[in-house]
Amino acid sequence: MGTKWAQGQNGCLAYTTTIPEDQVLVLGAASRVATVDQINTWTITQVDTLASLMDTSNEEWDPSLAKAIILKYLRVQGNKLGSTELNAIGGPNLCSLDVEVLRNISQQSLKEADALDVSNCTADKQKVLFNISNEAFTAASKALIPVSTYQLVKPYLGGASMEFVQRLAASNVNMDLMTFKNLDAAVLLGLTVNEVKNLLGTNLPDLKSFENTTIIQNWITRQLQSELNTLNIGLVGGRADTTTVPTVTTPAVTSQTTQTTKAAGARIQGDFAGLTFLVFLALLISSHQIVI
Repeated sequence: MGTKWAQGQNGCLAYTTTIPEDQVLVLGAASRVATVDQINTWTITQVDTLASLMDTSNEEWDPSLAKAIILKYLRVQGNKLGSTELNAIGGPNLCSLDVEVLRNISQQSLKEADALDVSNCTADKQKVLFNISNEAFTAASKALIPVSTYQLVKPYLGGASMEFVQRLAASNVNMDLMTFKNLDAAVLLGLTVNEVKNLLGTNLPDLKSFENTTIIQNWITRQLQSELNTLNIGLVGGRADTTTVPTVTTPAVTSQTTQTTKAAGARIQGDFAGLTFLVFLALLISSHQIVI
């Protein structure tokens, strides 16, 4: 099939059919002004070509364009997201892919790849990548997590579950604050004061420096101030302790009881006086009859 050059609207030269791979390999910074339609004309079959295009020294890729390039490479039979490809793509560009594509990354590929910065991935993508890394690096049978294992899964902890983070809290890993505040929001907000204390360990004093960040402030407002005080780092803004209000007997009830008692006493006195009078009258009549 023949090919020929045409002047594109963006000012760069573009093939009207398919650009050979040797030409794609040397596009360099000019590749960043391409459109998705133009990328679809590129030949990308070799990992070296992929690595050349992903080179960050030529500026960062727009996520939609990075996705188009990676998918173009993956459509070639036999190509996959192996460790070499992951290193070439890098974390930020990896986040441009859909969840379904990320699920195809094998444990071994992630295990053999360099640590990837996936902090700009969406929550669902971070969970997928964490699950792969957890299976690759963590022994499921161990309750405590060695510091060496923690360091390996650390780049992917933004997708970690509450159960895993609680295991870390019991494992004395001394988590740094940047990793801590990038945990899944629901997980971080669900941690108790004591769990955060154990999780951060020697880095606990640094929490004070981050107290005004949104996620840390939200966590603080969910805790009792009395528990925050046990950290001894000056955190404020927690909830006040709940106090019990004693039950007080109202005067109305006492007054009513007193009045009822007095009324009963008056009735008894009245009945007794009436009985006395009848007895006296009977005696008087009886005495009168005797005299007659």
